Amino acid sequence: MSYNPIKLLIAAAWFYASYHALAMLEKRDMTERNLFWSNLFAFFAGPLVIVYLYTYDYVVRTLERMGMRRLARKRAAIKIEIRDSTGKVFAAEEANERSEVPFLTRKILFDAVKAGASDIFFDPKSDGSYHVRYRCEGMLNEVAVWSQEIGSGVIDSMKLASGMDTTEHRRPQEGSFSGIVRKDTSVGFHSAVMGAVGGEKLSIHLSENASAPQKLADLKMRLDIQNSIRQALAGRGGLILLCGPSKSGKTTTLYSLFHEIDCSKYNVISIEDPIFHALDDISQLEVSNRSGFTCGILIRNALAQNPDIIAVGEIRDRESAMACVNAARTGHLIVATLNCRDNRDMFERMANLGVAPHDLVEVLQLSVSQALLRTLCKKCRQSIALPDVYREIFTGLGLAQDQLCSASGCRDCDGSGYAGVQAVFDALEMTDALKTQLGSQNTSIQQIQQTLDQQFGNAPLYCEALSLVATGVTTFEEAGKINATPGI
Repeated sequence: MSYNPIKLLIAAAWFYASYHALAMLEKRDMTERNLFWSNLFAFFAGPLVIVYLYTYDYVVRTLERMGMRRLARKRAAIKIEIRDSTGKVFAAEEANERSEVPFLTRKILFDAVKAGASDIFFDPKSDGSYHVRYRCEGMLNEVAVWSQEIGSGVIDSMKLASGMDTTEHRRPQEGSFSGIVRKDTSVGFHSAVMGAVGGEKLSIHLSENASAPQKLADLKMRLDIQNSIRQALAGRGGLILLCGPSKSGKTTTLYSLFHEIDCSKYNVISIEDPIFHALDDISQLEVSNRSGFTCGILIRNALAQNPDIIAVGEIRDRESAMACVNAARTGHLIVATLNCRDNRDMFERMANLGVAPHDLVEVLQLSVSQALLRTLCKKCRQSIALPDVYREIFTGLGLAQDQLCSASGCRDCDGSGYAGVQAVFDALEMTDALKTQLGSQNTSIQQIQQTLDQQFGNAPLYCEALSLVATGVTTFEEAGKINATPGI
């Protein structure tokens, strides 16, 4: 019987390859059942298994390298430099550049600025997950869902940047930090955190310095209201109130008023919580309740600086309300914002804060109320006919009826039908005649509101919103947010 040495060599090589293939399979993460059949196949087809495994590993490594390059490109596209509460570059970014948490921290902030969001909300759920939402154009949209590990890690990064205590997870805390986007846009982030079921709830308010308007005209405010504001600012004292619900743009209006004042000729002090924009020629003071510097205390301290104008970011409590009224009595001009529905509701809101109606009438020079409406997307809005329920009020106001539009939705507006926001304004100028009518000590809130209704109507801000509806700028649905009763 003859032996072919070549066949014997091939058989030996095949056996060795099968043994090597079995050793390779042992190192794989496989179930016991899959490993049995793989070993059986490798015993008879060892060289083929080796070729398959080496090819598979090569393809996986190539895809991983490509994935790393894509991840690197993604990280490079997130062009934001975070600065902590002291103004220094946030060190945690560099220390954990390859970690997912710092990357997601920067990404969620960058995407919020890019989307034009005014707020970011991190909401913990009972199952341990975190839901992230943006407020864009007054509407909340969910943008991400994270695990508890990722969510708590990002929140800790935000707390660290804001100068908060990262070991405290229940007590409410507030802080702020900033960011430089694309090297030319400065954005302020005011953060507030508190313990909730499932974790910590974090809210961040964004304020972009580059977006601050320079003039009242930038707000698309009626010329007569602009003139009333300028006239009140030129006065020798008293109180100017900017009224409206939360997130209606009152702070934006307040900052635009600063640009109407020649601050080089006046001593102007602003008291804010927080400071959203740094302004030249104005002394800006920040409220810190934790340190004992409340709004009321800062107003009283500011009076010692002999100011011409004091601006108050928001009247929130009895102390700040009374301090504003008392300062206005002493010949200082006070400009402040107030959370309330409109000028009519302003008297009741101030009364709830402890200011008697006759005391408010004595110092009040001007009250400007406002509301923020979403504007229609010009690429997809659709013309509509005037609904019968609005016909009477449109005729009474003399509004056009041939430019009405409704929201549709397209790719440019992400299917919402809206793109951008615009404010509507109404002004209540306290003339001497009106002060005489409303200034009696026996005048009640109801009597004041009845007098205003008789002279100015009971929904002037709603009528302003309908004028935007008539020109195709917004919709009846948006106007209904101010007054839900058609025909009023």
